[in-house]
Amino acid sequence: MGAVVTVQNFEVGKAPTYTITFPNSGRRPAKIKLSAGYARPYDKFPDDPEYKFDTTPSISIVVPGQPIITTWSGKGALSDNEMTAFKSGTPTFYVYGKIDYTDVGGDGLYWTHVCVRYMPSITSVNNGFLNCNEYGDAK
Repeated sequence: MGAVVTVQNFEVGKAPTYTITFPNSGRRPAKIKLSAGYARPYDKFPDDPEYKFDTTPSISIVVPGQPIITTWSGKGALSDNEMTAFKSGTPTFYVYGKIDYTDVGGDGLYWTHVCVRYMPSITSVNNGFLNCNEYGDAK
């Protein structure tokens, strides 16, 4: 499973929308145990980042070439103070996600983690969100 993060409306006075698309790039169906995404600032990105769930996670099957998509909105419109802090880089704003799955023909648990961070000096690429140095791994 791969991962692509998209961020829209990350600006003062607007409520951001975050989307993580996890495409099944393999050759066999994947049984999804959990897919999750979250967005929040951190002074330093943790080894085991926080996730909050507003629903009970469900199991699904994703065939090759099909994506599973997680989309959510921010807690409200971004304020001037929040944007000023994010533009200063203290704290850094992150959008991150994970997907846990098995191959339908096997028992092994696999995962993909994805993370992007807000880099205000490079807003021409993905609205200023670029890959993190942390949390970009898979098994």
